[in-house]
Amino acid sequence: MHPLQAAVEKNLLTQEIADRIQGWLDEPKLPLWARNSLEELLQQAEWEELKTRFHKELCFGTGGLRGRTIGKVSTSAEKGILSSQGTSEHPGIGTAYLNDFNIIRATLALYRYCISCPAIDEEETLTSPTLVVAHDVRHFSSYFCQLVAQVWAFQGGICYVFDGPRSTPQLSFTARELGTTAGVVITASHNPSYDNGYKAYFSDGAQMIDPHASGVIEYYQSISLGKILDLLPRLKPSAKIQTVTSSIEEHYLEALHENLLDETIFQRHSPKIIYTPIHGTGTHVAKTLFAKYGIDVSYVDEQMPPDPRFPTVASPNPEYAATMQLAIQKANEQQCDIVMGTDPDADRMAIGIRNHQGEMELLSGNTTAALLAEFRLRKMKRMGWLPAEGTSHAVLIKTFVTTPLLEVIASHHGIRCVNTLTGFKWIGAKLLHYENELSEKELLTHWRWTGKSFERWPTGRDARRKAMLQWSHFFVFGGEESCGYLASDRVRDKDAHAAVLMVCEMMADLALEGKSIADFRDELYLHYGYFGESVLNITFDGAEGQKSIQHILHSYRTSPPKEVLGSSVMQFQDFKSGTICDEDGDTIPSENFLFVTLANHYRFAVRGSGTEPKIKYYLFGQKNVPRKEDMAKVQEEVEHQLAQLTSELWEDAMRRCKN
Repeated sequence: MHPLQAAVEKNLLTQEIADRIQGWLDEPKLPLWARNSLEELLQQAEWEELKTRFHKELCFGTGGLRGRTIGKVSTSAEKGILSSQGTSEHPGIGTAYLNDFNIIRATLALYRYCISCPAIDEEETLTSPTLVVAHDVRHFSSYFCQLVAQVWAFQGGICYVFDGPRSTPQLSFTARELGTTAGVVITASHNPSYDNGYKAYFSDGAQMIDPHASGVIEYYQSISLGKILDLLPRLKPSAKIQTVTSSIEEHYLEALHENLLDETIFQRHSPKIIYTPIHGTGTHVAKTLFAKYGIDVSYVDEQMPPDPRFPTVASPNPEYAATMQLAIQKANEQQCDIVMGTDPDADRMAIGIRNHQGEMELLSGNTTAALLAEFRLRKMKRMGWLPAEGTSHAVLIKTFVTTPLLEVIASHHGIRCVNTLTGFKWIGAKLLHYENELSEKELLTHWRWTGKSFERWPTGRDARRKAMLQWSHFFVFGGEESCGYLASDRVRDKDAHAAVLMVCEMMADLALEGKSIADFRDELYLHYGYFGESVLNITFDGAEGQKSIQHILHSYRTSPPKEVLGSSVMQFQDFKSGTICDEDGDTIPSENFLFVTLANHYRFAVRGSGTEPKIKYYLFGQKNVPRKEDMAKVQEEVEHQLAQLTSELWEDAMRRCKN
């Protein structure tokens, strides 16, 4: 009996997984290294590894494609000759892994969708769609980037690539600046070192949403392994692959400058900071920014060199205190009051501040977003950018799972707060909506897309702001709980470089008033109340993991909770059924996402991650702070309640995934 069928008979593999593996073995054009890898795994009876690699087809989620590139068990054929930084010769074989085959498949699908779409402002379809590709420092990122470019060029398109690792927000900006049909960045953001990903962007510079996402997925699903294998040996360098020029990079730096409200602030005070890119792309731009503005910075030297292994941390996510430990240690040595860390693709930024007890404290993305929003709104009013009473034509955008404190801040300042689904692509979609709203006004129709730039925009930041306030909605700030921030509509994804500048300005401005960030945080809580947030991640690995996640979500719908933590459920929102509209009156797309509000005003959201094998709970609590001396007591009460809620939700999830 064939080993695959024997494994099925012994319940070591499902028939579906065995058929999927056999389909690969039956392909005569399968590269030798890939065939050898499969045969080695079969010979060594690595059934769990094979299940992990072939339990599904890697498909598009909230962030495009994302998955392992290096197996838990790597074969000798995959390892080959290791690079100096430990990169294998080949990525892991498997339908659930990100490898040559899925990269080619995704790029073919994106290309076919682009040539099927009407060109921007034209009736005819594109014959030579353009693409810009960036990559981070991860294992195989550079190789995958070149593979994407070669596929695109072979199909007849023109592709622009950077001469080295670049950040995700820089890719977003460059797609808009070059006027490309689409963009791709090879990155897995803050994921573990064995992962990589493929984020797809459309012409507006934001990650794709429907109908574009569904269109690409439809093509993706129609492309067989045979078609990929036919194309693989024909790929090669091409004259249609061009390098992004240095002038475009300079334009990105100019766009970052627009995130500063007062460009002279650093001449009056230069904050002293500790910065780390955590071995990622942040160093490329951050050093230039710090030098340009004369900011007093010390670097975490051990974490400055790009390295796909992220050797100094267990996880390259700056949201984790352990990840920021070297930066905090340096801050204590130098008596510095703030540390900043950006993740590997420099779209997320986390900060740590010195609190009133003299200890370094890592702030959550929710807290940082609230501080930045309050600071920028106060200052915009002082500068006359916004009327003192506020205006409905100014807007703050956040995701549903980001702190409700932002809604309270927006309301206090008389501006609108719009909630979106999870993922910065939805904030980008709102920015496109406001951009189109502006361009549709009769007086502004002469600003149009030329194929290279947005001529329909008024020239300069102040002119755009005034036009948006008069005819559309001026974007004040956008944030999400996972340390993502944006304050310029010239970029359509969260931008850690911009966030670094905004925090430095806030710190400098507060210092001139004799305040620290800790003082400013106290002001917010005294005025608006203490808002606490928590996240519960429950990971389910392997082939059975996704089933458990879907089972929990289905269970909530068929048997919704009536009482949680002794408090009755006041509202149960299911974003997968019914019609829910945002603050603009636009219908929110259907998503596997639930929101529960309790009678005691605590809330929690439940969502299956689109990029990782986990289910996420977002918890929210709040309580007024009568006096400054009550701050610690109120905070302790809210955090205790959130801890109890976390425990109860975890126990409930364990029951739901088994029933």
